[in-house]
Amino acid sequence: MRNPKIPIPVLKLPTILRNYFAYPHGALIISEKAGTLFTCNIRGDYLIGDVVSQKFRGDIRVIDFKTRRTKKYEHLGVELSNSILIINPRGTVSQNSRTLTILKKKKYMVYGEEDLLTMTISLANEKKIIIYGYPGYGAVITCSDTIKARRLLKRFKPDIVFLNKVSTGTIMRDKQNEIGG
Repeated sequence: MRNPKIPIPVLKLPTILRNYFAYPHGALIISEKAGTLFTCNIRGDYLIGDVVSQKFRGDIRVIDFKTRRTKKYEHLGVELSNSILIINPRGTVSQNSRTLTILKKKKYMVYGEEDLLTMTISLANEKKIIIYGYPGYGAVITCSDTIKARRLLKRFKPDIVFLNKVSTGTIMRDKQNEIGG
């Protein structure tokens, strides 16, 4: 019997907004050498991305064990088993991503892509410091803005993405094998 497909309700990034999200929205910290980030003493409430989570100090880390969608990133010091799983397909903000703002745990592992999760954080929290990676240049430090997040998310299109996995246990096991653990 084939694996059942699991429907994931999402808000999909419209093509017209792709360019808008391609640019930094906050203070850009440029790294000394392209492709690397120096360890920084700046503290954020939320750290989005693998390299940022390793190089900055913060309360909540959101990682997917990849950089630039293809390169596998071995995140030192983060155990996958202690992470909360968030399913968020590429180019979307999933309903499941609300877990990030409700549970308020220390570590989250994203199956899919974490790039747009700043929208989820901004929608639920006002004036939180978010630091996210800006590949090839460095990192961006921004402050969450609920009104701006609402205005942008109203332009996203509701959709349903089907995930071809049986359970979150299978996803976690696949992710563990992917990173070589």
